[in-house]
Amino acid sequence: PGHCAVVFRHDLVDATDPAYQEWGDRAHGQLSAAVTAIRDECNPDLDVELAIAACWSAMQGLVDLYPNMHAVAGSHDQELADLGDMAESFARLLARGLLAPDAETDPETDDD
Repeated sequence: PGHCAVVFRHDLVDATDPAYQEWGDRAHGQLSAAVTAIRDECNPDLDVELAIAACWSAMQGLVDLYPNMHAVAGSHDQELADLGDMAESFARLLARGLLAPDAETDPETDDD
């Protein structure tokens, strides 16, 4: 979480640095390849750019909020899963959500 916080502090990093941009492009490329594969194999109607933004935002939120989540869990005498384990669970959950929607459970087509 600390590294992530620094990466997005524009007063601490030079976003115009080619090395900084290269690593950001690599991370985006990996996510883009994974989402594109889901579209190609499972959901031809998937909006890849929107899905990438949703996945990136969810993971960024997890990383940013994890210290607070950990503190809240501790204040309630509860254990919180390791950040890496939670990230894997988030990734699985997000990937399932990107699969072709089931008409019976798709909230956008549910008339109830």
